[in-house]
Amino acid sequence: MRNFPLGTFYDNKRNNVYVFYRHGTSYSIDMHNPRKMTKQQLTKFDLGNLFFFNNEILIVKSSNQILFYRLVRIDDEFCNSQYLEWQLYHHLNIQGFVYCTARSNHI
Repeated sequence: MRNFPLGTFYDNKRNNVYVFYRHGTSYSIDMHNPRKMTKQQLTKFDLGNLFFFNNEILIVKSSNQILFYRLVRIDDEFCNSQYLEWQLYHHLNIQGFVYCTARSNHI
């Protein structure tokens, strides 16, 4: 099955761009230094609709769940650096769709 980008979001609070692919992979790109990019596997299931809420919360429709992720700053003591990582903090075991209206905080 093909893997393709589902959504790209700009975070004006952190000046980052987040790219999400169908097979659950995400890329976080720092716009101050585009070579500073992190890759993360969010889930082993295929992703569907995506919504980035208030530059903090990612709401994702997965194959059989609705997943809620938040950005967490990770301190890497080995490399003496910090990076952002998506952390799953809630899920709903329901099937459905995630819809949003432009310029609205309602989903």
